[in-house]
Amino acid sequence: MSAYYILSQKTNFSYEVIVCDDASPDNTFDVIQHLGSAYSNLVILRNEVNLGLVATMHRLLNTATGEFIAYLDGDDIALPGKLQQQVDYLDANSQCTLVYHESEVFDSNSGAVLKYFSQDYYNYQHIPQQRACCAVS
Repeated sequence: MSAYYILSQKTNFSYEVIVCDDASPDNTFDVIQHLGSAYSNLVILRNEVNLGLVATMHRLLNTATGEFIAYLDGDDIALPGKLQQQVDYLDANSQCTLVYHESEVFDSNSGAVLKYFSQDYYNYQHIPQQRACCAVS
């Protein structure tokens, strides 16, 4: 669950993590509640019925109170330092309004990288050519 990886980030700023269980039929809500007992910056939302991606995203964005938003799906892993690097870059480069990074699609058993999300799935050719000016390494 991506919530743990983002909740355990070390930063020099406070941040909130908002998780919404969109009426999952499994034990997702129980796992989120367990994490909530350990992390005071976790905001837990629960949809009583499945509202779908757009309505759930709207609810998440309306709940957010921070200056910046980092989006993660439930199966994403945020490597240590992700939030700090992105916020540091945005703070130092006021002309930059968005940062992104490549995401590896990997095999959970072997750890082998299978594909790269932006390059192999997304419309990579439409990402502006000046993308290197705002890259976070």
